[in-house]
Amino acid sequence: MKILVVNAGSSSLKYQLFDMDERRVLAKGLCEKIGLSGAVTHKRPGKATYSADYPMPTHDEAIALVLRLLTDPEWGVIDSVDEITAVGHRFAHGGKFTSSRMLGEEEMKYLESIVPINPLHGPPAIKGVNPKTDEEEERKSSDEEPFAAASAATASTAPLTAMFLPRRHALWASRWSS
Repeated sequence: MKILVVNAGSSSLKYQLFDMDERRVLAKGLCEKIGLSGAVTHKRPGKATYSADYPMPTHDEAIALVLRLLTDPEWGVIDSVDEITAVGHRFAHGGKFTSSRMLGEEEMKYLESIVPINPLHGPPAIKGVNPKTDEEEERKSSDEEPFAAASAATASTAPLTAMFLPRRHALWASRWSS
């Protein structure tokens, strides 16, 4: 099982791809200066590090770049985003949420409602979890395997494997890998 963990901040996006069966990190990296000049660092244990300036006007380009790097013939660690079983998202402020949970429509509405108390980190994290696309109706009716969501409230105390709950992963990957 491969889990991609994403932490979308105000001008950065950190990520790690875990192979849970082998209990190891396959790749990790940082997209920074989003909205400014843009730069990316992509690391794979025991292999060369990829670093480059890369324009990322928004988090959309950062997420797409991460998926391209993870599947790149030279720099990647997987052949297809379909190999990713779940995606965990960290929220800097989850408000009333004190544990990890699936992020359904009700949870997403709540997280959107507390953006005023989390104006820098809330919007990028929300966009990373549930991007609005032309396929919105198709996504609502999909039976595909879920993503994952991680709550910052438990991140410091929960074991890694307990931090993730499934949520529509295949839809997330299809949105960002195009």
